[in-house]
Amino acid sequence: MMRILVAGYSVRHIACSGARAGYEIIAADAFGDVDLRRCACAYMPLDEFLKILKRQHAGESVNSDANLKGVDAIILSSGVETTSLRASPLRGKRILCNDERRMKEVSNKLWLAKKLESMGILHPKTFSKEEVEEKLQSGAHLRFPLVVKPIFGGGGLEISMCFKESELRRFLSSASSQNFIFQEFVKGEHTSVSVLSSKNDAISISANEQLLGMPELGTRRPFLYCGNISPLDERKLGRSASRMKGLAEDVVKELRLIGSNGVDFVSSEKEDFVIEVNPRFQGSLDTVELALNVNIFDAHVKAFDGRISLDERKLAPKRYAARLVVFAERPVRVERSLDVRGVVDVPEVGREIRSEEPIASALCTGETRAKALANAMQVVKFIKSCVSPL
Repeated sequence: MMRILVAGYSVRHIACSGARAGYEIIAADAFGDVDLRRCACAYMPLDEFLKILKRQHAGESVNSDANLKGVDAIILSSGVETTSLRASPLRGKRILCNDERRMKEVSNKLWLAKKLESMGILHPKTFSKEEVEEKLQSGAHLRFPLVVKPIFGGGGLEISMCFKESELRRFLSSASSQNFIFQEFVKGEHTSVSVLSSKNDAISISANEQLLGMPELGTRRPFLYCGNISPLDERKLGRSASRMKGLAEDVVKELRLIGSNGVDFVSSEKEDFVIEVNPRFQGSLDTVELALNVNIFDAHVKAFDGRISLDERKLAPKRYAARLVVFAERPVRVERSLDVRGVVDVPEVGREIRSEEPIASALCTGETRAKALANAMQVVKFIKSCVSPL
């Protein structure tokens, strides 16, 4: 049985998919949730894993965690996807994710914007700090609002908006502004496509609805990732999602990505703007697997052997699935067990959770989009009832 290390900021969805497929999973993440520990044969905190790599890169002799010595392969996910393993206790192990150079390029939103432009693919006009300052200095027209994003990073936590020039100038004067890009705002439905690709082929597994900035889930940040609904209800677009799926396949093939990758869009009745490309497992993994009755982890591993193991003809959705991430509106403590059906990313009783951090996720299905969402919202109410303010 292959023993695979899965490391990232939050990897419960990946680790449990791998365990369901019959792999032995060693997990390293920032939370160590109850259901993650149940799925994994071993767990280590992400900061401990990164400390081992950092000391090894510095040339120090370290006694690495015993769990790392039995690893056959490694998957790096969100938060650590660009981490180098060349000088680590894991060097020489099989890497089941996109290579370090490709990860860094695709994860760089400024690089990606230029690449998509060269491909002739619709993408919001994107500027570096220097380009924006030059436009302001020359008096060139800037179309507001502008979306301000970190060059690297995901989840929407640090995304903001500048609605007028004075706000933009104020942000440009901050010390951190060098690490951000500036994009023209595009109005439409937030969507994504999950793609499985090998060296020679790519198929779109599912088009999904992205849920961003939902106040009822405890956030006031308009672009914060709050979950997914799979499949995308095409009535929200007013058309088929087939064009979006084909575009996602073209992008993934052009970028030479392998395994499970995602393409984020803002879509209207007429156009699909590619917003970002995630060269790794996506947060929609749970809902895609539930909606389609497939195992993405196993298909991802086999893709690195050059095989697309999923039959595109059998990928018709069987149901709708919704995942809603619930955030703490204020510092809270978990008072009652959340380890029940419909709850994932389960924190242990007694855990203290800071404001704006995730508490847990509701994961439910339904015959329709509305039913799946309603079922998940009932679980959201239960999650909120199990915490109390600090």
